[in-house]
Amino acid sequence: GTLNDGQWHHVAAVMPRDGCRLSEVRIYVDGAPVHTRLKGRDLPLRFNQAVRVGVGGLNYSSKAFDALPVSSFVGDMDEVSLWTRPLTDRDIAAAFSGIPETTAD
Repeated sequence: GTLNDGQWHHVAAVMPRDGCRLSEVRIYVDGAPVHTRLKGRDLPLRFNQAVRVGVGGLNYSSKAFDALPVSSFVGDMDEVSLWTRPLTDRDIAAAFSGIPETTAD
């Protein structure tokens, strides 16, 4: 399906670990994993505790992001959540359904 259909969608991106490659990032739309295809080089993603976070655009990130084959987001966002751990498939499903999932960390 398409995301520019005039409806609200739940989109989640999961980075399984610091230093993972761009190709390892998992994308979910409306609670379901989607197949992605890498365009360009497969770069490692590394972040430190002082990283600036930009949602929906290229923002003021480091030069490393300039090499990523991405373009800015155009549209509206209702909520944004950031987690300090990789989310599981169950976590994503719970977030999409609106029912909080309790997990022991």
